[in-house]
Amino acid sequence: MAQDLRHNHQQTTILPFTTPAAVVTNGKASSMLYLCQFTWFPNTSRKDVAERVVRQHEAGRNKPENIKAWYNLVGGGAGFLVVDYDDPRKVTAFLQPYMDVMSFDVRAITENTYEETVQEMKNILNGTDEPIAL
Repeated sequence: MAQDLRHNHQQTTILPFTTPAAVVTNGKASSMLYLCQFTWFPNTSRKDVAERVVRQHEAGRNKPENIKAWYNLVGGGAGFLVVDYDDPRKVTAFLQPYMDVMSFDVRAITENTYEETVQEMKNILNGTDEPIAL
């Protein structure tokens, strides 16, 4: 059974776990941001990664519209992507073609604004916060 939550004057419904798009806001499926940290496997070369990226790009499988950020760590061989998908299975499908050249650590993430987060922390300290009951 779905639950209604009130937040910022929008109706948000948490759907059962089996539903791929876990959150519906105002009747629309919401997308979710995922942090995808990657580390190249030992003996993986820049050429190996370049070949894979270009091959996936040319096949139309990289979905650049879903890639919100792409950073490499200084020193090479590691970095992270922030991707936006409405179904966690699509994240897996996006990453799987790279899993023989690099490992991934994937987490769903939320964006916080500084002022709202500080206010939330103050509410916690004052005992006036209203936790979301799932």
